[in-house]
Amino acid sequence: MRITIQLLVLCSIVCLSSFQMIAKVQVSSIFSDHMVIQQNSMAPIWGRAEPGEMITVIASWDPLELTTYADSKGLWRVDMISPEAGGPYEIIIKASNVIRLEDVWSGEVWIASGQSNMNWPLRRSEGGKEAISKADYPRIRMFQMPREVSTTPRFDSGGEWSVCSPNTAGQFSAVAYFFGRELLHNLDVPIGLIQTSWGGSPAEAWTSREALGDLEAFVPYLEEFDDEMRDFRARPHLPNPVYHKSPTVLFNAMVNPLIPYSIQGVIWYQGESNVADPYLYRQLFPNMIEDWRARWQQAFSFYYVQIAPFQYSIPKSGAGLREAQLLSLKKKNTGMAVSMDIGNPFDIHPTDKRTVGHRLAQWALSKDYGFSEITPSGPVFQKMEKQGPNIRLRFRYAKGLWDGNHALQSFELAGSDRIFKTATARIEGETIVLFHPEILHPVAVRYAFSDTSQAALYNEAGLPASSFRTDDWTEFFTQTRINASYLKEKDVFQVSMEYRQIVDHDIYYRLEEGRPTSEDKLYEGPLTFKGPEWIQAQVFIDGIPSPYPVSRQLRRHLGLGKTLLDSPTPPKQLNGKLLDGLHGTENHRDGSWFGIEGENIVLTVDLGEKKSIQQIGIQFLEHHQRRIFLPEEIRYEVSNNGSRFKELAPLLLPAPEQERPLARRILSSSWKSTKARYVRLSLINPGTLPDWHVQAGGKRLILLDELIIE
Repeated sequence: MRITIQLLVLCSIVCLSSFQMIAKVQVSSIFSDHMVIQQNSMAPIWGRAEPGEMITVIASWDPLELTTYADSKGLWRVDMISPEAGGPYEIIIKASNVIRLEDVWSGEVWIASGQSNMNWPLRRSEGGKEAISKADYPRIRMFQMPREVSTTPRFDSGGEWSVCSPNTAGQFSAVAYFFGRELLHNLDVPIGLIQTSWGGSPAEAWTSREALGDLEAFVPYLEEFDDEMRDFRARPHLPNPVYHKSPTVLFNAMVNPLIPYSIQGVIWYQGESNVADPYLYRQLFPNMIEDWRARWQQAFSFYYVQIAPFQYSIPKSGAGLREAQLLSLKKKNTGMAVSMDIGNPFDIHPTDKRTVGHRLAQWALSKDYGFSEITPSGPVFQKMEKQGPNIRLRFRYAKGLWDGNHALQSFELAGSDRIFKTATARIEGETIVLFHPEILHPVAVRYAFSDTSQAALYNEAGLPASSFRTDDWTEFFTQTRINASYLKEKDVFQVSMEYRQIVDHDIYYRLEEGRPTSEDKLYEGPLTFKGPEWIQAQVFIDGIPSPYPVSRQLRRHLGLGKTLLDSPTPPKQLNGKLLDGLHGTENHRDGSWFGIEGENIVLTVDLGEKKSIQQIGIQFLEHHQRRIFLPEEIRYEVSNNGSRFKELAPLLLPAPEQERPLARRILSSSWKSTKARYVRLSLINPGTLPDWHVQAGGKRLILLDELIIE
């Protein structure tokens, strides 16, 4: 009886403690000491409390107290009228407990978002060491959102405000820092910078589910993601499909917790992760801007950086993305900072972030803060006029046109044949006149319309012009994909083809040598082949063939249908199923792989009888964000009896790089023909994730997508 009473008392204490913990008023993480609120605005402040609990908010700049009650879900919010720029102030939130926010300032607040070029820290930027040493700006306050993903909108996230100093600035976004520093120097008011960015993230990850669902062209991608999630819930051994490239997940985790914090605007540096479909980005990016504004209920300024020159795998895909960004200027209260003169064609992360921050600040100072003497943009193409064999181009922001001390060699003309040739260009006042002796009837102009084109046209403010084109002729910004897998139960190869670009297109294919034409077979759905086959495919848009045909070989090999044996100590195996076919399924989501976890893994395949072996090929899946890595070394061995093995040529792999996207590799070793029954593979692998990984020290996975023995 005494024990029972003691247990009841203990349970009562625990329940009372839990109730008190729940009942305590909480405030969202964005509200902390050292914060900056947007001056002269209705500034919301919100949090959680016990449903029905009364919350009182007192701001030291306002003699009036604000009172509200937590709703049925325990959520509360009040809207404060913020003062003119200044501080420090104090905010007190009172309920069953008291929260005191100190060193609060009123000033200008900007969100800095995007992918790796916005995420790039000051310490790694050009001139960063000197900038950090001088970063003693106590009126610049910085908030860094934790890098997290979520499939549902989050109410709150971690993070806290810090005061800008040489000790805190180095890890903050270099672009945001230089932007904020310039605002401080010109406005002389406190500056609040909220960084929410993640390297390698596409625009769709930063957009809400509802907004993506409004885009008809993106619905198939959402459906594909939903299918992956259903598969994962049904088979949790599969790699989790939720990561920083998935639709909506960064909006949910890294944007929604900030809404509706009062801000002046957003600066954005992103686009490199969307070059695979610039036509889709024409819809995605403006859609995201309007999505954010609608949720904030504020048509705030949105200034973004046009991606810099870089040698992408599909020619002109970068130019196409820049074009999509240029077209987004049609949205009100937007501005674009051109970076065509400060990029590096061989490095997707140009380190001159000071110039980028400066150009973004020019937009804000000119359009938001009344500095009318500041020119915010380089020349922006306005219209084309035909004048006999010549073309005259007119621009906005065209005062003082000049060639940046380089010849105007980036202009091209084309006639009705759509063949572009380098034009002779000359500056006449605020216009450009173009001519080519072989094109007497020009119909189209392009300027710097390639991935690696450098700027060659500036205005007197020293700001470069964006690349542009006057035609709307369809370009090919991606390649056709041929997906193949072997269906063991039917003893056939199944082949599907796709072209992920949101334009009407047809795919033609052939099973013999030569480039496919529109006279060949039209792809209308999945195909099956007994094999071996050599498939070549070509996409056509408006009857015009892509310059990038693709091919795929299907053939049987000695490992067909054989079982991988684990020896001598079985590693932890994931429940994937290795399928056959030359390139496997190339899909880490479908479970058609042999997944293993552990270090220095040994795998053996029994061919059933001694056979002549010419080559061994292995294909792995690779996705670092999902912990899927290649081994560091592969050793090939063969044996006749399964006990004594002879080593063939080992293969060393390069060290993994950070932020590697989904990739595949065929790794093979060749030698003179040898006869053997057993093939043994040793995958030399440390088993843990590297120090730079967000889950450093955790288990790394190896996904063997294909084993080819010929």
